[in-house]
Amino acid sequence: MKLSEIATRISAHLQAMEADPSINKISDGLSLYYDAFAYASGNRVFVKYINYQKASSLTRERAEEYLARLDSGERCKHHRPMK
Repeated sequence: MKLSEIATRISAHLQAMEADPSINKISDGLSLYYDAFAYASGNRVFVKYINYQKASSLTRERAEEYLARLDSGERCKHHRPMK
């Protein structure tokens, strides 16, 4: 699978989590996800949970692992431990 395809699939999961109020809880006026998306650049996938904050850079291996976690139904950010 191309990195751009991985990023597109991660983006779809992020957008679904952003739209779900049981996941995207607002605390102190801030959401966990805001205009969240992922994109591929070079040999990495970048993930932004909050649009105006810095993106997290994932290697192909980490991006594939994160996508597998999301595909399995886990709803988390990439740096959260497995449940």
